[in-house]
Amino acid sequence: MTGEWLVNCQACSVPELASVFNRSSVKYDIVSGYLDDEEVWKEVAGWTTAVKIHAGMSTNKLGVLGNYYGGMVDVYSDLTLHSTVFGTHIEVLEMCELARFRQDTSPEEIKQKIKEFENCFIIDPACSHPEIERAAQTSVALDKLVENIS
Repeated sequence: MTGEWLVNCQACSVPELASVFNRSSVKYDIVSGYLDDEEVWKEVAGWTTAVKIHAGMSTNKLGVLGNYYGGMVDVYSDLTLHSTVFGTHIEVLEMCELARFRQDTSPEEIKQKIKEFENCFIIDPACSHPEIERAAQTSVALDKLVENIS
């Protein structure tokens, strides 16, 4: 009888579960509806996506290149908030570190990176070769910077 009761009365357990979560200081949300309700499954998909993102953010290592200044409100990220919400480890890197790796980039590394670009991207013909080389040199330097701090 209990199983049949639960099949027809599953929402009755919500207050009990909510009470346990509240006493345990566990944040939760309630999704209600029917199993064949498309809107319910969209909401569940949204929550599972959020959980995946949170898990990824809590185990990643975020690198911030350079420091913010007061006028950069359009690109500002609150690094403390990132850390407290997600548990993200943040490395604040200086431009001089990237400049050093960029300066030490060899012509062969730049050629290899351009080949990688050509394999991964459709490069607009209007993009000049010196600009592609410059982007490749910086990309190689960024790879080395990431490798160095890992």
